[in-house]
Amino acid sequence: MFHHRSGKLKQQNKRHKARRHLASKRAVKREEGGKINVGGGNASVASSSTSTQRTGNKQKTMDKDLKQDRLNRARQAKEQKRQDLFLQRRIGSADGPPRVVALLPLSAFCDTAAVRDALIKTREPQQAVDDDVVKPSPRVTTAAFKSLKQRFTFLLPRFGLQDALEAARVADLVIFILDVSRGAEGAVAQEGDLALSALRAQGLPTTVGIVQGLEHHHGCKSQVELRRYGHRFFETEFGDKIKVAESINSAQLLRTLSTPTGPSLHWRQTRSYLVGEEVAWTPAERGGEGGKKDMKMGAAEEGGVLRVRGFVRGKCLNVDQLLHLPGVGTYAMCRILKAGVPEPCPLRGARSSSSSDMMEEGEREKVVLAEAMGGAAREEALKMWAEVDELAGEQTWPSMEEEMEGGGAWSDEEEKGEAKDEENEKKKKKKKLLKKMSEYQASWFEGDEDEKEGAGEGAEEGEEEDEEEDDDGSTDMDLTTADLQQQQQRKVKRLEEDELEFPDEVQTPDDTPAKERFARYRALKSFRTSPWDPYESLPREYARIYKFSNFASSHARVMSEMEEVERAQNQKLLSALLPPPTAAEAVKESGRGMEVEDGEKQEQEEEKESSLLKGVVAAGTYVILEIVGVSAAAWAQIQQQQQENQRPLCVFSLLRYENKVSVLHFNIQKHPSFDAPLKSKERLLFYTGFRSFEARPVFSEHNLNCDKHKFSRYLHGGRFAVATAFGPVSMPPCPVLIFRTSAAVEEGGGEKGGAAAGRGVSFGGVLPSPTSPSLTLVATGALHTVDPDRIILKRILLTGYPVRVKRRTAVVKHMFYNPEDVKWFKPAELSTKLGAAGHIKEPIGTHGLMKMRFNRIISQSDTICLPLFKRVFPKLLPGQQEGEGLELKGGEEVGEKIK
Repeated sequence: MFHHRSGKLKQQNKRHKARRHLASKRAVKREEGGKINVGGGNASVASSSTSTQRTGNKQKTMDKDLKQDRLNRARQAKEQKRQDLFLQRRIGSADGPPRVVALLPLSAFCDTAAVRDALIKTREPQQAVDDDVVKPSPRVTTAAFKSLKQRFTFLLPRFGLQDALEAARVADLVIFILDVSRGAEGAVAQEGDLALSALRAQGLPTTVGIVQGLEHHHGCKSQVELRRYGHRFFETEFGDKIKVAESINSAQLLRTLSTPTGPSLHWRQTRSYLVGEEVAWTPAERGGEGGKKDMKMGAAEEGGVLRVRGFVRGKCLNVDQLLHLPGVGTYAMCRILKAGVPEPCPLRGARSSSSSDMMEEGEREKVVLAEAMGGAAREEALKMWAEVDELAGEQTWPSMEEEMEGGGAWSDEEEKGEAKDEENEKKKKKKKLLKKMSEYQASWFEGDEDEKEGAGEGAEEGEEEDEEEDDDGSTDMDLTTADLQQQQQRKVKRLEEDELEFPDEVQTPDDTPAKERFARYRALKSFRTSPWDPYESLPREYARIYKFSNFASSHARVMSEMEEVERAQNQKLLSALLPPPTAAEAVKESGRGMEVEDGEKQEQEEEKESSLLKGVVAAGTYVILEIVGVSAAAWAQIQQQQQENQRPLCVFSLLRYENKVSVLHFNIQKHPSFDAPLKSKERLLFYTGFRSFEARPVFSEHNLNCDKHKFSRYLHGGRFAVATAFGPVSMPPCPVLIFRTSAAVEEGGGEKGGAAAGRGVSFGGVLPSPTSPSLTLVATGALHTVDPDRIILKRILLTGYPVRVKRRTAVVKHMFYNPEDVKWFKPAELSTKLGAAGHIKEPIGTHGLMKMRFNRIISQSDTICLPLFKRVFPKLLPGQQEGEGLELKGGEEVGEKIK
């Protein structure tokens, strides 16, 4: 087919000359290209020569000023980048702490020590193997690389999920080791794959991959295939930009260490931390400062002084901040001392320090960098729980003295006699009832003497157990423990499937009145718009926790204060370490015509800077932290962890309010590798960044257009949910990893935590040892908010079926079994599964039938539903209620508010 092709002589029409006042603002800005028309857009064309010359001179002056401003901004941006690059490259250099490199194996066959030795051998030939190398412990090595002008601290954790998480928390560079000596099938173990998933959820710094074991396939065809497999594996897991090296190539290994460090973990950017090179403990008799009472959580036992030596990393450290020791607890500092020994593996010719010369008292002169003030402020910061105000809640019940004065008091013997009479009456009625039943029917009523249908805590704990039907009838006592666990898991799995098929549906008991069985529930006309008081009928635990008046503003205030201190410290550090600009740049800066600040303003800024930096130690300083209040039991626990795990003690600083207990809400998702059912209020282990604690969370949905959120009995896969639990306050961003211990599964877990719930547990820190039961990753996510007022409502559906239908009127059965219940729930609005709404008109007969009227014609096959709601709260573990020396008392208000 012929197509016309225009030639070179095609006519070109002129553009339409649109007048300026008719053009759009966007078109005018696009035409100007960012330039400023000083003469104005409405200037007359026929202006005089004088005005034209004046306008031209003014335009030249403005153009010159604008050019000077652009040059000034470019110079400032260049200087800011120079300062940021200096602070970033300071890690590992002679002016900063060594870079922490974690060697993480992906299988049990990986040899991390061989990789470490190979990395050390890549140094310059004039550096001996043991030159500038310090080994504080078998799995921690610090070495200096003079060719790179950097120092590195290598961490060699054991193969396992928990060890990998602990090492990645403090690492600046993570090197994953893939062993292919046994082929591609056994290169990555199942636990190594799980560790990769957990580390991505926790957050990873700069990552490098090393392929190990290619020398075993030298000269074989499989060597090329395994090399390609290693590169493809790391590129699939971490992207195309990851550096991959081979353990037999020294040049590639050296290139991995020269990888520039990117930004640190998002949750670690807001706090300081320290990797302990050596730890020593002094009892209270020798410590002086340690003779004070242990202020941890209000304890009155004497403690000693724990001294930890190392580099301050991350942000600058304030001596008034609290320190958290993972797995041990939270403590306060009394002093920050300058380390009396040289830094390990210095790059400027200073003598290296050995790992066994911790500074003792009186041996060297102590240089105090910062000293804590102490007092009531520090004692208040160490309190995790709020003090219960006994007069905060309304106590309308008369006391024993008032009853005695009124003459209406009963003696204890009379009360016991009344209770015995009531019990005997109940037993007689029950015996009569059992006589009329068959042996099979009577077996269902055995052991119900202690059941109460009231609105107490016992009824609340037993409601979910009553709602779950047990189809097995009886338990075979000859079954083994493993068979019982499998039987329990099958039962819970069946209940989860029923919950997905028939959500929230509950059968009304025929032997108990519905108004007593569901006394704690209420009906709502609209789940979205109906009001619910957040301070109504709060549990007793809410009197001991803290509440923020506005958590977002409190978080912003804490972050702004920290950034202001960090900015002042960086300016002081840059003025001392960063070389000044060149003479040419100084001349340019002096000729810019900038105003010189007067002396009074400079003095005010210096005073402000000194007040901000009071008690603050800059990051990268080699210090000794003196931590007070550490008991002998805590010191024994630290020693046990170091001997068993063979990893250094890490210390993290806490921000303001992070030692207070409140209600935390985590936005989580079930992990794909976990397919077992997970029930609400089950005992779980939470890893929130550098802290870990046990809790019994409550799962719920997250509604964006409503202040009420629906309770979820199980954590279902493939969807997001919110886990609500009691825990220490954390400032976002804060990742969370949720684990289930094998002990909780073996001991029953469940709502009440099984037998494991009897252990004493606190929020100071929970860190399982290698000999403890294994951990199973069940969910990952991040912190959503901290708010005790978030309303979580548990919904149940009472269902009935129409017997006779006449247009909009129907007779419904099987929802209630006595007319009193029908009258009790008469004000509630009911609905059908097909969308009709109706009300109860009157009861019919004596067996619970009722007459209803709907807003439209209903079908005979429809189902009538009565939704009822009850607010649920997270549960504390028994060790958290009693093990901390604080008595549970009633209260109708949240303990204390933080403004």
